[in-house]
Amino acid sequence: MSNPLVSVIIPVYNVEKYVREAVDSIINQTYKELEIFLVDDGSTDSSGKICDEYKDKDKRIVVIHKENGGLSSARNIAMEEMRGRYVFFHDSDDVVANDIIEEYVKLCQNNNADIVMGTCYEFFGELKQYPKFEVEEISCYSKIEALKLMFMDEKLHHCAAGPLFKSDLWQGIRFPLGKLYEDHATVFFVAARANKIVYCDDKRCFYRMRLDSITNSNVTSRDMMLLDINDDVASEIIKMYPELKPYILRMTMVIYLKLYSRILYVGFNAFQTEQKRIMKTIEENSDEFIKSGLARKQDIIKVKAALFGKVPFWCVYKLSDSIQKTKKKMAG
Repeated sequence: MSNPLVSVIIPVYNVEKYVREAVDSIINQTYKELEIFLVDDGSTDSSGKICDEYKDKDKRIVVIHKENGGLSSARNIAMEEMRGRYVFFHDSDDVVANDIIEEYVKLCQNNNADIVMGTCYEFFGELKQYPKFEVEEISCYSKIEALKLMFMDEKLHHCAAGPLFKSDLWQGIRFPLGKLYEDHATVFFVAARANKIVYCDDKRCFYRMRLDSITNSNVTSRDMMLLDINDDVASEIIKMYPELKPYILRMTMVIYLKLYSRILYVGFNAFQTEQKRIMKTIEENSDEFIKSGLARKQDIIKVKAALFGKVPFWCVYKLSDSIQKTKKKMAG
């Protein structure tokens, strides 16, 4: 089979400590038919200069310098220029195995698939060497099967960085400007266009855990955007595929419960309007959610605790979170 061009898009913003490692993991790919976009999103450290250094070393690299506009704008500007049959989004503080693109292109071609989604290995600090893992599972799913798994948060995910996408799936779809949770707002719609999605349990993406990352920071007013983003996704996907409603409800309830816990961490009186909105959704959908058969035991407990009040819910959520962290440490 021929080697189609793959567009790799890497937004870069104030990551001088990590960007070399991230870019090296791309330019050293065993798959060579790449165009690599390094989008300097108005960095105030040496990240932009480092990007230019790489451009001089590798003719496949295109550097775009722009005013700071956020992750979405950085990805979008490169998407307007990309020419690849496939697109691979990569974060500038993460690392990937040097055969990830070659293997994902093979999986796409051999299975006539539109997307390949793998799994990630989380690490703190520096990655001394790339861990090697046996691929335990490769599975193919139709779009409906895939969306069900995504809404259940099982195997497949909705992160833009990591999977290999056919580029034409993104035609007319761009990341929303000025918002958090840009992946949530887009990847479900991209997956809804795919005819076949391959899941590969390979741990070829090495995700750097940073204490200062968005996902690890305290909730702010900007996080409240997730409520509208999720509801928009839910509404549009249900219009396209009504049979997915129970799965979308499951996703919505889990997201609302998680955000509710983060709000209470700030304070029981914080974000009163959003608290009321969350509780209204939980109250109106709790019976349907519990009876759907898709609610996990811990989800049911959290819903019932929320219906009792803030204090019971907070205690249950903290206990559940502590148990999950303990299990993760033991597994690691």
